Amino acid sequence: INYVTLSDGQAQAVHLLGTKNNNNKGSSSSSSSSLSTPKFIKVEPNKSVILLPLSHSNTNTSTSSSSSSSSPPHVIILLGAIGSAIRLTLLPLQFTFSSISPKSTLQSYIDSLPYIGASYNQWDVNQSTHLVAMEKKANAKAIAAWAGGKSVVTLGYIDGLLGRRKLDDLLPREEDYTPKGTSQLDSLSYSGDHSKALQGYCVAVMMEDDNGPLAQSAGAKFLKVYNAPDTSQADFDNWWNTQQQMAIEGKMVLVLVDSKSSKCKPYSTWLHKRNDVRLTSAKHLAQAITGNNGEGDLLFDSKKEAIEKMEGWDAV
Repeated sequence: INYVTLSDGQAQAVHLLGTKNNNNKGSSSSSSSSLSTPKFIKVEPNKSVILLPLSHSNTNTSTSSSSSSSSPPHVIILLGAIGSAIRLTLLPLQFTFSSISPKSTLQSYIDSLPYIGASYNQWDVNQSTHLVAMEKKANAKAIAAWAGGKSVVTLGYIDGLLGRRKLDDLLPREEDYTPKGTSQLDSLSYSGDHSKALQGYCVAVMMEDDNGPLAQSAGAKFLKVYNAPDTSQADFDNWWNTQQQMAIEGKMVLVLVDSKSSKCKPYSTWLHKRNDVRLTSAKHLAQAITGNNGEGDLLFDSKKEAIEKMEGWDAV
């Protein structure tokens, strides 16, 4: 393989792209500046190359474990000697399914995903790329997808991906595979890319369901009460007091999504004994996110009283 020598402008462009990517991941500028410069091959005029085999990941081992994860596979394309450059990053498809029946149909599609380099998971604000549904609904998953600016498609979209046989086959378009019907989400006209309706709240949930990802999709911090100590009420109270203090320091109001499910015990029993817990519901989460024509509204508690955000919440 014949590698090319980069000009000063090209080397600077590559460094800037690497710095921006690692700063977005929380790495320090000093660690990003120590990244080695990748090698480049020249593409002759009127020739083409397949990019995926050329892709690579950066693993930063000089930082703490919280920021030492590998970056996704990517390719940097340099355009001329001046220093213009673009970075193409491979973002794996991750599908979440909503109300797909029968179960045998759902399972057959889950089993097919590895053939298109995709995977299946419960809704994850940071990783999910598509929600798959056959009908439009305003349920928690659909609102989370809408709030995060993610596409909602039918099973036909996956069929379109599975039907590709060559690299130059056109990719299916999400807009050609929208679920049938209508929902209240169709009439919302939020002006941003991602909803920030719940910024300023720390939303605690007592069980692993759709409420945590729903709150997180609109900018709230997501607190998993079900991972808290459950050996004694005293231990749990200490943990909860710590979470309250951390929320205050972060200019957030700590709110608990109430539930009568037996899966929430003993946490629900202990929390209901306290008089300093603001309770809300899944319904109120949805209303806060979609309220004000999609621009967002204050979250209401179980007494239907508005939960005011802390002063300075939007300056953090």
